[in-house]
Amino acid sequence: MNGCSNQRFLVRWRSLNDPVLFAYGEVTGSVDTVVEDRLNEAAQKGWAELAGCSWPLWQYPPGHPSTLGDVVVGVQHWAPIP
Repeated sequence: MNGCSNQRFLVRWRSLNDPVLFAYGEVTGSVDTVVEDRLNEAAQKGWAELAGCSWPLWQYPPGHPSTLGDVVVGVQHWAPIP
């Protein structure tokens, strides 16, 4: 994604249900390569600063009886002024 690293995002999130695992995906040098970095423990809320090449991911921990949950997300976007 050309120019994706020229912007930043502050993502604040909160789970309305049980705690969730937060991770992010990121495009690397090879477009089909995705790197995922994940919290070690589930959390009820959190924040992350991501580059424009990244996207947030949430999921319940393994063994959770549900696959559907509600996460409230607020996003602040920073981009250079041309």
